[in-house]
Amino acid sequence: MKLQVEFDSLEELKEFIESITVDGCKKSTVLPSDSPSQGAAKTPVARQTQGVPVAPITPTAPAAAVPSGGTGLLAAPVVPEPAAVPSVPTVQQAYTLDDLARAGMTLVDSGRQADLRQLLAQFQVSSLPELPAEQYGTFATALRGLGAQI
Repeated sequence: MKLQVEFDSLEELKEFIESITVDGCKKSTVLPSDSPSQGAAKTPVARQTQGVPVAPITPTAPAAAVPSGGTGLLAAPVVPEPAAVPSVPTVQQAYTLDDLARAGMTLVDSGRQADLRQLLAQFQVSSLPELPAEQYGTFATALRGLGAQI
């Protein structure tokens, strides 16, 4: 979303700021439609669309000369608030020797017996029954990495 506000004088800027604030508090100004209203060509209007708040523009110093090729528009960056990330509960899966054996057989059936042997060697065992139970989860993850469904 891009928001541009243009003023012909500092007086217009001041009037605009006063029109969107009341005693230093933000006041929401919303257009009823996207089409500009008749006779309001010189009146600056702030729009709030799709639930994005419009922040008041506060002048701090006179604007410097615009470099050649510039448009002379003052643009205020709109920074959206970060969306809340829902937490996802995790459950540690307990695998059995049968689960690992079934997943290993799918690799053997697809012609990847050498990959399975290499994986067993990485875990320093020559067969699944030699694999310590505390390594079942890590081994299952490695099987998934080879394409096994587990």
